[in-house]
Amino acid sequence: CPNWQVLAPVHLQTVCIRHTPPHLQGISSGDALNAHTLAWVDRVNQSGGAYLTPATLGGQWMCRVSIGAYATEREDVAATWQLIREAAEAQS
Repeated sequence: CPNWQVLAPVHLQTVCIRHTPPHLQGISSGDALNAHTLAWVDRVNQSGGAYLTPATLGGQWMCRVSIGAYATEREDVAATWQLIREAAEAQS
């Protein structure tokens, strides 16, 4: 998807991601990108639809998405990805 980055190798069930909307692209570090990341992660967590873990990598905030429950199905992952995208794009 445009404006999304996977920030670390995915070896198991955890994916480290960041959304960088066009107006924040080109900023390698900065308060605006960090605030954007924390805001959309919080929006997802407050929704109750998923729980995401914010973390830092190289001094910048990003989001860790971990899908590890045995009962998780493709539809659950798709719904979580939709929720993440909507929360991040609403903040843009």
